Amino acid sequence: WKVGDMFRAHPYASWQMSVATFLLVVFFVTQTISLPFLNNAFADAPDRPNLLSILVSDLIFKGAIETAVVNYAKNVEKTNPDIRTLIVPITLTTKPQEIAQIQQKLYYEWDGKTAARLAYTLIVGDVPLPVVKSEEWIGVSVYPYVDFEDRKFRFDTKEGRFILNENNTQAMSEIGHGVLRPHTGDST
Repeated sequence: WKVGDMFRAHPYASWQMSVATFLLVVFFVTQTISLPFLNNAFADAPDRPNLLSILVSDLIFKGAIETAVVNYAKNVEKTNPDIRTLIVPITLTTKPQEIAQIQQKLYYEWDGKTAARLAYTLIVGDVPLPVVKSEEWIGVSVYPYVDFEDRKFRFDTKEGRFILNENNTQAMSEIGHGVLRPHTGDST
């Protein structure tokens, strides 16, 4: 057995093997070696960074949890230069429609001074979640916090909840999201 034999004992043409080998080499090189021109070629405009909003319950935003959230925000910015973070403490009495409005403002204009785009949100702790109603069900959903353009649910003041927008047939969230409920040591 010789090394050259493994390339001869296959059903592929030599040009197919050459292309496959070239693509594998390019893949491994781009994954292991930092090429600055590639980072700039595929990045959003540097004057408009992505924004990660961290909606955190004010009840747990103290002590070790506060330190962990602040450190997480700093680490995100340090390891992802195109992402800015904003920690938003939320009380249990904050209405979900108010949180949805905060998120929408962050999505369209952030702080009014910096052109940024809300791209991600992280909900930490007992942050009030909206009740949504569709034709088939009523339930709790983060959807009103992550959907801004051609909204799937709109707030109905009579019902006091978000209801299905009948005009929207192609609903999709505009931002990525996650929900964490850290163990805080209490029995609830």
